Amino acid sequence: MEFSSDKKRPLKVISLWFPVFGWAGLIFYLSSVPHLVTNLGVWDLIFRKSAHIFEYMVLALLMGNAWIKTWVSVDWGNVARWCILIGLLYAVSDEMHQALVPGRGPSAGDVMIDGLGVILGVSLTPFLLKWVNSWNIK
Repeated sequence: MEFSSDKKRPLKVISLWFPVFGWAGLIFYLSSVPHLVTNLGVWDLIFRKSAHIFEYMVLALLMGNAWIKTWVSVDWGNVARWCILIGLLYAVSDEMHQALVPGRGPSAGDVMIDGLGVILGVSLTPFLLKWVNSWNIK
């Protein structure tokens, strides 16, 4: 793994990884909300499960972007595996955290749904990076 030789590297690394940790913090915060229910019946379930997929898809996108742009000679396959592993471990830790929140509880099903979001995010990352890089913004 080779680092970029950019002189502004520390600021670049911070700007790449801060959103990853900020998003993970948002997920942690949302998991801390007790009795999170909208009273919309079946739509409540659909909304909450879709939110799980979205949260972890964005987390994987942010991780993949940061990883690829932090190291210049890294294999995407390795990045994808690490993003999936870290995303799933974070999903498990999130469910363990919810076990401590009143009105919330851990769910293996939620971990699987979160994993789906991670895999979706990892799958989309190369295409989104290619698309964004085609904008030629300096």
